[in-house]
Amino acid sequence: MQTNNIVFANKQTPPHHTPKYFPKARAASNHFDDRLDELIDIARKLILNKGVFHLSIHFASSQLICWTFDNPYSYQIYHAEEIFSDDFMRHFVSLESKLHTCIKKDQVLPVLKTLKILREQSNNSELRNASINIMNGYIGLAFSCDDTRYIKLEDFHLL
Repeated sequence: MQTNNIVFANKQTPPHHTPKYFPKARAASNHFDDRLDELIDIARKLILNKGVFHLSIHFASSQLICWTFDNPYSYQIYHAEEIFSDDFMRHFVSLESKLHTCIKKDQVLPVLKTLKILREQSNNSELRNASINIMNGYIGLAFSCDDTRYIKLEDFHLL
């Protein structure tokens, strides 16, 4: 087992937060890990065509949490069984925002693809949760080493 500290965003993780001290086997999610490409495509469609401005992916619980322009003060939680069903998109109206957003339409897919790559990496710490908010331009990342970050798009390095 590699015992090096995890370096992320120019900050070194303290040794007591590394897998050397808390060894954890990668837990396969209920459905998301086996269907990441499909999940990324669904997330892209939700953001670009269905009025979702903040989307959060919880890999371990296979939950997708959505905040929409037509109901911004309330979020909805969807489980994998719903998300991968044929009629999932019917939960949302077709709605493209005319508002100014900090994350542009052509940046959404590269961000989502980078989140997929981060989830698939088999290093010392797995990506547990990820979020994208196109209105404020923040990308949220939560790793198994108890490291959580909110990063502005311009500081988020697309892979």
